Amino acid sequence: MDKSGEIVLVHRKNSEQPPFVTGNEVKTVNTEFGRLSVLLCGDLFDDDVKAKLDDRVNVLILPLARSFDGKSPDLEKWLKEERQAYANEIRKVGITALIVNSLEDSSLQEASFGGAMIVSSNSEILAESTHGTDEALIFDLLSSEMSGGYRLTSVSRGEEESD
Repeated sequence: MDKSGEIVLVHRKNSEQPPFVTGNEVKTVNTEFGRLSVLLCGDLFDDDVKAKLDDRVNVLILPLARSFDGKSPDLEKWLKEERQAYANEIRKVGITALIVNSLEDSSLQEASFGGAMIVSSNSEILAESTHGTDEALIFDLLSSEMSGGYRLTSVSRGEEESD
């Protein structure tokens, strides 16, 4: 949505199994933050979908609904396996990515474990919220792109902290 509330980009997951509706394109929109595009969850791991990304995209938005079989959240598995797998795929597309995972009730079997991270185009994890929490991650993208430096703020449970 733009500032006036108009929907400017709609994306349907390309890499999906029936009975869910699938898309077949990856769109881009010009914003005050640069050219944005969206991939959903498993789209990031599908080379055919990634090939549809516009070469001029500045920021990739990647919402997920990721959980682990049997135990979620699982900080050890996240740090040892999954986290770097996402960063490696971001390196392949070469676009800075804003990644956010759905947070579900952890008492549910295979609940999505929440969390957010920002990964640079060369796979550096620039910022990350705490795994398995509802902690928000606020990142000053404009300052980072213009100055080469980063100003990060994490917010959790109504309290604000600056890093």
